[in-house]
Amino acid sequence: MKAHSTFRILALLITLLIFSSHAVFGRVPRSTKPEVGTKQTAVLLIGDHEGIDETDAQNAALLVTEELRAQGITVNDPVHETPAGATVYRVVLRRSDKKILFRLIHEDSIGTTLTQREMLLADIEKIASVAPRLVYALVHQKRISSSPVLVNACGFITVVPPKEFLPGPGVGIGLSIDRLSYAVDVGFQIARMETGYYTENDIFNFRSGMISGRYFFNKLDMSPYVGGGIAATFVKYTTTSGTRLSGFDEFASKLGGGDGWRFDENSERSFGIGAYGILGMEVGRYSQFPRRFELRVDRPFFKLPNQSVMLITLGIVGSFSF
Repeated sequence: MKAHSTFRILALLITLLIFSSHAVFGRVPRSTKPEVGTKQTAVLLIGDHEGIDETDAQNAALLVTEELRAQGITVNDPVHETPAGATVYRVVLRRSDKKILFRLIHEDSIGTTLTQREMLLADIEKIASVAPRLVYALVHQKRISSSPVLVNACGFITVVPPKEFLPGPGVGIGLSIDRLSYAVDVGFQIARMETGYYTENDIFNFRSGMISGRYFFNKLDMSPYVGGGIAATFVKYTTTSGTRLSGFDEFASKLGGGDGWRFDENSERSFGIGAYGILGMEVGRYSQFPRRFELRVDRPFFKLPNQSVMLITLGIVGSFSF
């Protein structure tokens, strides 16, 4: 009953946190709006693209045009030429060995560069996935990693409420694909919880492989998120209880090198699928090393023979792009 009550309370708290996070963080601060006048229409210029098919260059320019408009910038359809005094966003594609340099330049007038961002792509098909990130970084003057694919490593504390709350450390590793509005994660976690009492010792181990999605409340460098996923989880719960011996049994135990106690061990284990919800904050999304602070609640769709299972995880996730 404790586990069910705790789960209901946590679910209510998470729901409240989601709505409060959306109210506080979901709005884009005024200071982050692009410092670009929207009264004058900017020109999207298809720049140098030697070695790149003309159709691919036009498609890249159209993607950039759509993303600029999504950021509130009034920009025309892509062209190859423009008057010298126009405000220009220039798309440049250059092939280098087997890779492609994708560069976006903001010019106050032709030849006068205000700022630029660039990414090195493995192939031309990657443009569709990186164009939103490149445009956002340029407009809002953010640093940008070379790839939206991240390797995650996390350290966390997990609390398991079977008969009582058991806190313990854990670690995990995984991959993320961040698409600005949402992210997809896969990973593996392992943790061990132990009461540490001599006479009554409870040990809980779990291993979990999971896949999840996260929705970001904004597209800023720091953004709260909410999400959930499914996990394949193995759990093992071992209870050890000690009984003080007396009389001849105590004498025999000490004579044999014991300490006068008898210990009985009971072990339960199970494996199955479950669901989980997550709530967190990601910092430095457009840097090479973003960080996440995350609360996660797992509810497997199975039980141990004598109790239900619930995992509550509070963790810090560090990532790097490759």
